[in-house]
Formats: sequence, C-alpha cells, structure tokens
Amino acid sequence: MQLARYPRLRFAHLPTPLEPLERLSRDVGGPRIYVKRDDCTGLAFGGNKTRKLEFLMADGLAHGADTVITAGGIQSNHVRQTAAAAARLGVDCELVLTRNVPWNGGDYEEAGNVQLDRLFGAKLHFHPGDIDRDAAMDEIAGWVHARGGRPYVIPVGGSNPVGALGYVACALELENQANDLGIEIDYVVHASSSGGTQAGLVSGFRAINSSTRVIGIDVDADTEAVAADVGRLAQAMAEQLDLPGDIADDVVVKGGYAGESYGVPTAGMIDMSSFGKIDLKGPGALPLLQRLACNDMDRPVGAVIYTQFLDQPGGIVGDVTVTRLADDHFRVISGSAYVDSDLGWIRSHLKADDPPVDIRDVTEDFAVIGLCGPRSRDVLSAVTDSDVSDAAMAYMTARAIDINGIDVLAQRVSYTGALGWELYVPADRVVFVWDCLWQAGRESDVKAYGYKAVDALRLEKGYAALTSDITASENPYEARLGFCVNLEAGEFIGRQALRQKKADGIQQRLRTLVIGGEDYLTLYGGEAVVCEGQVISRLRSAGYGYTVRKNIGFAYLPVDMDPEKTKLEVEIFGENVAAEIAPDVLYDSTGEAIK
Repeated sequence: MQLARYPRLRFAHLPTPLEPLERLSRDVGGPRIYVKRDDCTGLAFGGNKTRKLEFLMADGLAHGADTVITAGGIQSNHVRQTAAAAARLGVDCELVLTRNVPWNGGDYEEAGNVQLDRLFGAKLHFHPGDIDRDAAMDEIAGWVHARGGRPYVIPVGGSNPVGALGYVACALELENQANDLGIEIDYVVHASSSGGTQAGLVSGFRAINSSTRVIGIDVDADTEAVAADVGRLAQAMAEQLDLPGDIADDVVVKGGYAGESYGVPTAGMIDMSSFGKIDLKGPGALPLLQRLACNDMDRPVGAVIYTQFLDQPGGIVGDVTVTRLADDHFRVISGSAYVDSDLGWIRSHLKADDPPVDIRDVTEDFAVIGLCGPRSRDVLSAVTDSDVSDAAMAYMTARAIDINGIDVLAQRVSYTGALGWELYVPADRVVFVWDCLWQAGRESDVKAYGYKAVDALRLEKGYAALTSDITASENPYEARLGFCVNLEAGEFIGRQALRQKKADGIQQRLRTLVIGGEDYLTLYGGEAVVCEGQVISRLRSAGYGYTVRKNIGFAYLPVDMDPEKTKLEVEIFGENVAAEIAPDVLYDSTGEAIK
C-alpha cells in the first residue's frame, strides 16, 4: 500500500493505544473487546478527525491554500480540530456552524468547542440547521477568491477520498498492533455518519488482505443513506488505491441505535419559593374571587386559572394564577414581590355582606420547586407512582402527588415555554424532595437555573411581567391578555370599562421587537423606541433570547402600525440600532414544547 505517495502532515500522537476492556468482555460473556483510543491523538485535546486532517491539510498546502473552510454542528469536534490545525500551520480558517440539534442557545453556542474555535482564531458563521452547508462553504470560498485568497474546502467530517486516507493508515496501524499483541481482530465497530472513517477502514483492510470486518453503527436518522454514502466513498477509495474486486460487499452499516441525539435540552430545576401564596377558604371564596378577577373562577377542582386583578378603569393591578383546590378552597399564586399588594387588594374588597371566607398568607408554609424541560416528565415520573402523563395531568391543572412519602401539590404550569411543573412542598420537607428529584435527574443531566434564565425564556415566548410590561396604565386587551377576560362570567371590578374599551377598540398594543442582529446587545428595558426620528415609545422588558439568538424587547405601539412597512430604531447608550416588529411569540408559537 503506497500511502507515501500522498502528502501528509504529522499532527497525531500515533499509534493511539489499543486497550483491552477486561470487565466489559467478562460481563458480556463473549468476545474479547478492545478500545482504540483515538481520543488520544493530541491535536486540540484529541479526536479521530486528526487522522483525516493530516492528509487534508497537507493536500491544501500542496494546492497553495491560505484559507481552509469546513462545516459542522455548533459543537463539532471536526470543526474544532480543523481550526487547531489551521492555527498550527498559520493559515486562515472559516467555519460554517449549523444549529441542527434541539439545544441551540446560551452556553451551547458560546462554550466548549465554540470557545476553542474562537481561541484558535477561526471566523465563525452561524446558520440554521437546514442550510445547504456545501453551498455556504462555496459562498465563503467565493469571498476568499474575491479578496485574492486561495481557499481549500474540507467537507463535513473531512469525509472525502483524501481525508479517508487517514483511516486507511489506521487499518494498517491496527493490524500491526494486533500482531504485536498476538491477537486477530475479527470486527471493528464504530459510529458512522459522514462515512470517511468507515470507508477508509474498509479500504485499508482490503488493501492489506485482512479478514477484519468493519461494522458502522449509524448515528443519523437514515441508515440507508449513510450506507450509500459509505459505499460510494469506499468505491472511490478502492479505485484510488487500485484495489481489486467489488468493495460494496465489505460495507456494513447497522441502524436502530440512535436515541434523541446530542444537544437535547436537559431538565432544569429552580427554587421558586419566593412566590407569594394566598389561601382563600370558605363559602365566600368563590364569590370574592369572581368579583376580583377578570377570568372565570368557577372551574372544576384541580383547575389552574391565569387571570388579572383590575381597577375600575380596567387597568391591571395584579397578575396571578389561581388554583381551585376544593369547592371552597382556592390558592392565589402571586409574583415574588407582590404578595403584600395582592393580599391587600383582596382584603380591601371584602364586603360586610359577603359569605364567610378565611384569607391567609401561606407563603412561608410552602416551598416551590420549578421543574421544566423536555425531560422533566421523565424526572418526575422516576420519583412518584402518580400518573403525570398529559392525559392524567393536562396543562393548567393541578393534583396532589406523592414523592417519597411526601405530599406535593404539582401544578402543570410553565413560565419558560417548556414542559414543566411547579411543585408546592411543605417547607420543612423541601430539601428531601429537591434531593430526590436531583438524584433522579442525574441521568438526564439535570441543571439548576435561576430567574435570569427564566426571564430570557419568557421573552422568547412573549410572556409579560407585572410592573414591567403590564401596569395599571394598560388594560388586558392592550397587553395581549384578552384571552384572560371573560365578560360573561359575571360582574367584576373593571368589567364595564373593559366592555367599553372592547367596543371602542384599543389604540395601542404590546408588541415584540427584535433589535439588531444575533450579537448580544446590552439592554435593560426603558430604552427609547424611535420612528422617523421621533421617540414613540420605550422598551418595557428587554433582554437576549439565547434559543432564537435575538435581542428582544417589548413595547407598546399604535395598533395601526404596519410591521412590514414600519422602520424602527432603539436607542442603546446613545446609538440608534435598527429594530423590527416581530411576531408576538418567537419560540414554539403552537405550544407543542409545553406539552
């Protein structure tokens, strides 16, 4: 096998170890299993793509390249190692990074390999997951040409006949190591996706007349497509290396093992005990709440109702959820800073002839654990025998569940836009419940999160916050909370004003703005919103949405303002930055994630 005729650089620490897995071999009761430690190649903390890059980068230099271009997922190891190889050689590096996993914001796009890519001096280009990566790389190559550079494009995974030579060499390396150990390698099993590793191994073993078979385990969704790609590349390798016979029979790819894939958001837990909690008990509880709330409180036991308290002109003075725990028992959940205000509002509207009602602040009696994320149901199911399926506990319902012998009120509510629960636990038992959930969530890599994360997530969902986005100066129709108003539920404070406002039509409405591009901007809320040189509003809540990668602000704007024709700016520290009116909900507008 004449590998010496191909240009090659030396990046890797070779040979990588071939280590016996004694206990695994014993536990499966069958073959002797070894692991080939290609995580020890050394370049930029190691990885199997180093082998391919030895040939690819050498080929690029042989063609006079001064810029290398490649593509991969945001946390791609191939991309990271390409950036490191380019830095070592002193050539420029352009990286196309695609958001093709569920978790695509926050630390996922700034830490890990992305941080290393930047450290190695690469220029990063972020794109949606459905972009044509080859076309994106070709476009960058065109820019490089236009400025007088010499680009060299490396395909995804480094998988072409040049890159695959790295694993032709690996086959020879494995054969030599097996001979030194006095063993025969019957099968090599590895993950297969872009095809270069498998095509190289298959061709390499064929070239040295080895009986070793290679089995690729498909880590993508389409096993047939992966097998076809490997077959085409293996055939090209066979022609390149002048190998006899049809190599297609040597290509074996097995599917059915791929799970949810990497980049799946984990479950998250947050201490939300600062929520205000007000219990109303007695025959007067329902009539009092019907008088205070603009929504209908007469729902079945177990219902969780989102509603507002209004003043007589229809302005919003309270923003709460109310859970009906029994026919005559309701619990009002208030924002952390508003329990005294809400408690005072409730008590101040008692009438002398109201039926008896006991009103009590129970904030200190119950701690609250927020559990949310796509895997939160898995975590909760692991600690309770109660049925927490969507059929048994629909969104905006509550029921008592048992967690390790502790009675917990589970409310299916989420302010993050993801599947989630608020778990109300007796304060003296909450540590035990937290630890139980945390232990159960370790398999899902559960994370603790805080209110700043909640704030970013609720901006993406268009969820408003009391005093920032909704105040006594705005009514529910203006605040896009009209779905909480039930004018037919009976007389409530502000009802007549709302009836008139609905008939007259509103003049302003809370809108979602996206400001600038994907780069983070320092927004605090309160910034001026400018149209045609005139200040027409100010931002209420504002911040960065790490999932959608947008700077987001809420502002009240005239209802007749056309989003397509209106050009807006937001003043940020003296500089006007372009903004546009966006859909109210930027993430999961259909609400599928919350189910």
